[in-house]
Amino acid sequence: MANAKRTAPAVVEPVTHEGLTYSAPHFVPGESQNGGFIEARTPDGALLWRIRLFTTDYDDGEEADTQDRFISELMIDHGILVATDESGRVFHVDPRTRDVQQVN
Repeated sequence: MANAKRTAPAVVEPVTHEGLTYSAPHFVPGESQNGGFIEARTPDGALLWRIRLFTTDYDDGEEADTQDRFISELMIDHGILVATDESGRVFHVDPRTRDVQQVN
């Protein structure tokens, strides 16, 4: 068995605001990267929308798993969804418009 190049990403607790639950899935089937996604779900669990906060440009010369960046924290602040990734980058998402801003 091969050794993993990185530890598993931290579990990110979903947050609920105005009846919708927001989560940061680490792995999304069919996507070209791991990490960087936010999903909104209705109270019955149906997917309402999914957005990508950032794009990971993989370097073929490096192990892909060491290049993955995952969301490490998710919270609501004054109606804005705030997501922090493992690199410390902070993103603001307006849940109504789905506009994304990287704030640092």
